[in-house]
Amino acid sequence: MSGVPGHRTGSKAWQSIKKPPLRAFFRLWDRPGVSWMAIPVLSLSILALGTAVLAPRTWFVGRGCIDAYGTQWFYWLASRQLLGIDGFQHTAMLFFPWGKDIYLHTGGNLLDAYLASPLRWALGPVLGYNTWILLVLLGNGLAAAHLARSIGSGRWGAMASASLMVICPFVLQELQQGRPTQAFLLFPVLCLYMLIRMRVVVHAVLVGLLMAFSAWTYWYYGLICALLAVVHGLWRLIRGPARVRVLSLHLLAALLCLWLVLPTAWPLVQALERGSVPGLLDMNGGGGLWGLHLRTVEGDSQGLFVLSPLAGTAGALIDEQGIRYNAGSRIFGMVHVGLLLVGLVLVKGHRVLMLSWAVLALLLAVGPVLILGDRYLPNPVYLALLDASDVLRRWWWPARTLFVIHAIVAATASYALGRLSSGLARNGLLAIVVLLVLYGDAKESLLPLESWQSETSPGLQRLACASLGAVIDLPFARDQKHLYLQTIHEKPIMGGMLSKKAAFAPAGQRDLVETNSFLRLLLDLGDRQYTRSLTFQEADRQSILQLGFRYVLVRTDAYTRPKPGGAGELRWVSEWPRLRRSLYRVLGDPVYEDDHLAIYGIDGGSLRCAQRRE
Repeated sequence: MSGVPGHRTGSKAWQSIKKPPLRAFFRLWDRPGVSWMAIPVLSLSILALGTAVLAPRTWFVGRGCIDAYGTQWFYWLASRQLLGIDGFQHTAMLFFPWGKDIYLHTGGNLLDAYLASPLRWALGPVLGYNTWILLVLLGNGLAAAHLARSIGSGRWGAMASASLMVICPFVLQELQQGRPTQAFLLFPVLCLYMLIRMRVVVHAVLVGLLMAFSAWTYWYYGLICALLAVVHGLWRLIRGPARVRVLSLHLLAALLCLWLVLPTAWPLVQALERGSVPGLLDMNGGGGLWGLHLRTVEGDSQGLFVLSPLAGTAGALIDEQGIRYNAGSRIFGMVHVGLLLVGLVLVKGHRVLMLSWAVLALLLAVGPVLILGDRYLPNPVYLALLDASDVLRRWWWPARTLFVIHAIVAATASYALGRLSSGLARNGLLAIVVLLVLYGDAKESLLPLESWQSETSPGLQRLACASLGAVIDLPFARDQKHLYLQTIHEKPIMGGMLSKKAAFAPAGQRDLVETNSFLRLLLDLGDRQYTRSLTFQEADRQSILQLGFRYVLVRTDAYTRPKPGGAGELRWVSEWPRLRRSLYRVLGDPVYEDDHLAIYGIDGGSLRCAQRRE
């Protein structure tokens, strides 16, 4: 018998009291010898990586697109920052020679890139990135399994929750588009788990830490976790006694999180007050959404990535000639709706909390309007938050709040299906649910993920060790691939898609582009604006050299276009020969050329390696 009256030492209630507060956080399973249950989760994660598994050193996971190139650049910059090569506040690698306040550009959201840097150093940029993506999927699954156990799911339910989170269409879409930062849900989902468990001071400390980690990874995940913590606190206050303890624990978590993030958040707050944060949505532009204008204060058109809940798709809400919505992929299908409803009906003890979280997440995910076919109804909750906080004016991706609903689905569905049946029938139901989600992912071309090939041009390696100097990229403002190529040649650049946006390009660069005849001629030629007179002022060429530019890098494979052929077919033709003839009259012959790129020396120099070989 126990020394405590009314308690048996073998009862579950007494065992839960005996457990140290942190044990359940670090140990998922109740019994030893069941680690083999992680095999399905690992198998699904490897399946999600797709064809990149076959050549993990030469093919990146995901689609070769704008954000994928940008991600490789950020991961490269983060590794340079940790090595002390680049500063944490400012870098001249972009928009040379003026540089970029990288902190205002990213909001300091580089935690995932810092965590992935050791893998990049040890395994190389391609295999290191792919290994990090595998860890992201496994971490998401681990967090969902903990969340499921916190509401009463058994071991099989936890495994099913982990599986559902690994193949979550929201996560897969972010990885497909090259956005691992937003797909990395370990910290925010674990934050929800610790909120549900929060009973003692240690739990409150963990909530504060996880909320801060979420914010350092992606500011808006930290903000969402803070709003969910407020809802949780209200739910606990309404639900029962110990109100002082509840308030104290939530206050402790909030103060700890604020203390941790304030050194990095305060400069952003001050920049918001000064109006120096780029890309803020114009709240006084006279749009039809209660004053919201879907353009930035700099005048750039900006679409919002929002959820259309009735269609189950997330896409771009655009305000050009009237509001319109361009549907994207389906990231919340009917299977998820059914699982959410069943889970919320059958879950015990946390039904009201989970429902409140889901409603709040839905109100945020739909953005400024609820889309009903061709009609748009203003969303007063989102618009009120947008008006009250300038931080949300820089959030172009409201639909990412959907991660909360997917976490709730993964946690409650396994618990609900476990209550509906037991034994073999329960496991069969869980397997059917996972298969249905797999089918939906495959139908949306999200599973397995695509892959894109890394650049292997020897010209970039030669440029990397050539004498110091910056690079002008052609075509100038086409996409973000210039950023990815920079991770290989490691020279400062002036180019890329962001150069055409007033919100990002420095005023000095915009003036130089307009007033320097040599640079203007290069950019016009790179933009296929050919002219018979290729004249410029030699003084302008010299001023470009004095600024530090030495090379022009031309992506020759970007100058192909479709041309109608016989029988209505299209054939691809290259404009590179014509462009090459024009550039010869300005820059002479390339110092390097292959099937993908050509490199010119502005001063007529070569690409001989300037680094001393030991």
